[in-house]
Amino acid sequence: MVYYNENEWNIPTLQVTYKENGKTVVKTVGSEGKEWWIEFAEKWTDVGKIKFDEITPTDIQIKRLTEVNGLGIGDGFSELITNYVMENQFPDNLTHKLREIQIEKEKGTVQHEINLRADVDYLSIMTGVEL
Repeated sequence: MVYYNENEWNIPTLQVTYKENGKTVVKTVGSEGKEWWIEFAEKWTDVGKIKFDEITPTDIQIKRLTEVNGLGIGDGFSELITNYVMENQFPDNLTHKLREIQIEKEKGTVQHEINLRADVDYLSIMTGVEL
């Protein structure tokens, strides 16, 4: 899950693991920070020991995050931004904050398909083999 902090979207770099009611819980550390989780564990004795692990986003997730931050989308769209940045998923409706990025990606996909078809046609002509 991404989070909004200091006027931009961020990908968490830490996750926290703890036990609650006998079940293991894993959550990302967002804008609240690591210290908040340490205080949380100290306050709630049933939580027990907590463990922090680093999270490393992929290069493509970082690229998508940069695209989103370039649009200036403010807080309040966490699910939308998370789905795109982490999973490359757009909503089904046509009026959403990431529509500009979606249109550019769709144009690129269509152009790529046109280029592939042209390459196949050229190879067919040059080799005399229908592909």
